[in-house]
Amino acid sequence: MMSLHGLEALNRAFAEQAAAVGADAIVQSAIWPTAGQMIDHLGNVQAWVTEIVRTGAPADRKALVRPEDEDPVEWFTQTSRRLVATLASENPDRECWTLFEAPSITSFWGRRMTYEAAKHLWDLRTASDAAPPMPEKLELGQQADAIDEFVEVFVPAARARGIEPLPHDLFLVADDIDRSWRFTADWNVIAAIGTDVPLASEVLRADVGDLALVLWERANPWQLPDRFRIENGDIALRALVSTPVHL
Repeated sequence: MMSLHGLEALNRAFAEQAAAVGADAIVQSAIWPTAGQMIDHLGNVQAWVTEIVRTGAPADRKALVRPEDEDPVEWFTQTSRRLVATLASENPDRECWTLFEAPSITSFWGRRMTYEAAKHLWDLRTASDAAPPMPEKLELGQQADAIDEFVEVFVPAARARGIEPLPHDLFLVADDIDRSWRFTADWNVIAAIGTDVPLASEVLRADVGDLALVLWERANPWQLPDRFRIENGDIALRALVSTPVHL
């Protein structure tokens, strides 16, 4: 059975945050600018994935929106519980449709939904904090895996769509866990244990959760100098953050 403790904890925190801020609260999202819209979005995504996991086949998201007469937070709570229960009931290695050219198995969705919940919990928290950290419900290892997922799932999909090369290599180095990621000019990404990088390399250093937030387009390194260190220029970093990878 796949571990779903992180997803459960994030969903509970999301529901609590949603109830606390109220549906009309403004959040930092151009697509879902209020907490109510964010609740409906994540609930819709989780209902959609529940149906995909249940059948192993694509599902119609438009058919799985919140009924107008249901309370948003209560609807999300019930929807998120069904997702976790459905994932827990399935063999994680069972063949299942996914959006990407990634392992087409059920465990893909457990991982994907964990980071989707973390990302949108972060969004809800911007109602009261302009630059919150990565939600604490994700352990350091999961925060590093969020970067690995970006590398394994989103980067190949972006390369297949056709994206511009980076000007040169860029290293992302985590200050709080012994990990680093080298983004080459042609968007190959080499993950490594350790934080040593070649001299004169362009580097972005931060806690691993903050590095993930940059890749999720949720943190701006230039506006948070107390949380990020940019070394040896920022040309490749600017190219990375402006490239539409994390869709």
